[in-house]
Amino acid sequence: MSQMFERGAGVLVHYTSLPGPEGIGTFREGVSFVETLACQGAFRYYQVLPGHPTAGSDSPFGSSSAFALNPNLISLQSLCDSGDLTEEQLSAFLHEWEAYKRGHSGRSDQYMESGFLWARKLGFDSRDPSHNSASLRLAYDNFQRTPESDRQHQFEQFCAAAGWLDDYAVFMAAKETFGFENMWCEWPDRLRFREDGYQEDIPEERIKFYRYVQFVADEQQQAVKSIAERCGIALIGDLPMYPAYDSADVWSNPHLFQLDERRKMQYVAGVPPDDFNDDGQRWGNPLYKWGIFGSGHDHELLYQWWQQRFDREAQLADIIRIDHFRGFTAYGQVPADEPTAKNAKWIRGPGNEVFERVDLNGVRIIAENLGVITPPVERNLRRSGFPGMGVLQFATFSDPDNNYLPKNAPVNSVYYTGTHDNDTFMGWLGELSGKKEAQLHNFLSQSPFFGPNMQAIDLSLSSPAVLAIVPIQDILGRGTDARMNYPGIPGGWWRWRMTPAEMAAFIDDKTLEQIARAHRRA
Repeated sequence: MSQMFERGAGVLVHYTSLPGPEGIGTFREGVSFVETLACQGAFRYYQVLPGHPTAGSDSPFGSSSAFALNPNLISLQSLCDSGDLTEEQLSAFLHEWEAYKRGHSGRSDQYMESGFLWARKLGFDSRDPSHNSASLRLAYDNFQRTPESDRQHQFEQFCAAAGWLDDYAVFMAAKETFGFENMWCEWPDRLRFREDGYQEDIPEERIKFYRYVQFVADEQQQAVKSIAERCGIALIGDLPMYPAYDSADVWSNPHLFQLDERRKMQYVAGVPPDDFNDDGQRWGNPLYKWGIFGSGHDHELLYQWWQQRFDREAQLADIIRIDHFRGFTAYGQVPADEPTAKNAKWIRGPGNEVFERVDLNGVRIIAENLGVITPPVERNLRRSGFPGMGVLQFATFSDPDNNYLPKNAPVNSVYYTGTHDNDTFMGWLGELSGKKEAQLHNFLSQSPFFGPNMQAIDLSLSSPAVLAIVPIQDILGRGTDARMNYPGIPGGWWRWRMTPAEMAAFIDDKTLEQIARAHRRA
């Protein structure tokens, strides 16, 4: 399973964080950002977070589908360009957004306002009188009026090729019918258990609407991938270990997960207690039927499902970061009826058999190997040939042999100043004091560049690791207010956005290419 990576540097910023006029960064801004990277010359890799629909929160790691794309990433301007939305309809949305911003002064330019987007872009509340005037509903109505167009034929081809699409579209149409606040396990039994005729209570037009939304999302995402290929920029996607329980995947494939006869979760995902957390971590996702929890037939179906996942990810990215890679060696099992993970256990997983059984279709893998890493996990990572990860914020600067120091990173690894789960570098630095702060500043003084964030970037890119990735917040020198996520702390995360002025500063920064070239990464 050996893979070839070209030494280089990359930037981590999710589509949603890119500045743009529609209240959220979209695939259109993704295209522009790829072109920016190509012109700037410092970065040959562009890493994003999972692009799948969010479920119940803004977290891209709790998705209602492992295959569908997030409708909020659709650019309305691009729909206008393709003829699905009129100029007047686009203008009406933009005027609404400007009015919303005026009512939330000082916040909406820097944070994604998901409530506004769900209502006015997607129209997800069918009880709202303005539901049918939401922008994507209008685009779908316009699209329906051109039955003989080339795009209608492309739509039909997309629907025929996407084997996951019907289950997702029915799931979303059912959510709309019975209320998005209700999970699928609360639906009528005929629909819940997918008995004969289970679709009869769901309007066909609703199902077709959700097919259309995925068609245009895929169309626009492929534009990002296409321009990246032309520009020589490799796209790095992100694959969560588990879907959400309230997802099309679990509803349509209950036999793959540890559920009871009523299809409720018996156990949920998490991490047992350790030296840092007496309660462990309770994530709440459903667990797969690996090992003794499933039959041989269940395992075969699981491998098929993972093959379908990798097939889909190969359509979306050149490289995939697999989140919680250690979960293949052993995963945390938490009793579903307990509020914490105090009584969680490590359960043996399938190991590397998944990767021996599936065809990765040429996609390269990055294994997220952070957290509780045991010798069996290290052994499986080594045998897989996948590069693991190193993070500057995890380093012990008083120990020259510390594994997380840039100079000690293995060649076959990916080195980060921080990840989406860390504070920004400047935010983290601001929280240090005493010896730790002094040791970090002594370490940073090895770099000739000005400013702690640029020194950290310089030293990270100097590592032997084949790839070095920098969150854009660290390039901009932003503090904790630009943090993307704080694991275990609910609410308010995943919403940070760059301002147009910050994008202009990023474009004009000549230091980045200088650093990348100095370390043979550009």
